[in-house]
Amino acid sequence: MNKAVILDTNLTVLLIVGLVEIEQVGVHKRTRAYDREDFTILSNILSRSSRLIFTPNVVTETSNLLGRSSERYGAQLSRSLAEVVGASRSMELLISSQAGFSRDEYKRLGLTDAVLLHAATGNGDAIILTDDLDLYLAAAHDGLEVVNFTHIRRDRRDF
Repeated sequence: MNKAVILDTNLTVLLIVGLVEIEQVGVHKRTRAYDREDFTILSNILSRSSRLIFTPNVVTETSNLLGRSSERYGAQLSRSLAEVVGASRSMELLISSQAGFSRDEYKRLGLTDAVLLHAATGNGDAIILTDDLDLYLAAAHDGLEVVNFTHIRRDRRDF
């Protein structure tokens, strides 16, 4: 995959927790739905992408979810998020809230997901990577390139 990847909040949280301490994946309260193999799969996908695209909405949600953590890795998680978003192969795409509000999907999905759909619209070089079924279905309905991480997890050999 040589496309840019637009990550949703849940997968961004998984990425950050796994980068800081892989043993915390599956233990940390925000990544209990995942395991270490999920982090490895995500890392492999992202390593083959041309760029990581974040929106301020996803970064804010991720920061809030990790920042409210009473986990002992709180400061490291915050630093890692800042480093990943600020990395040379990352890009923060600024999209106005009004652009998200104007999408029909806003009422169903909320602002962050509506902004992710807007980010992918007209960006043929980008693919949305999500584990959110509703976001996946909305993106597919709009003809956007989207991958449901849950499908990748389901196809693992150990399932």
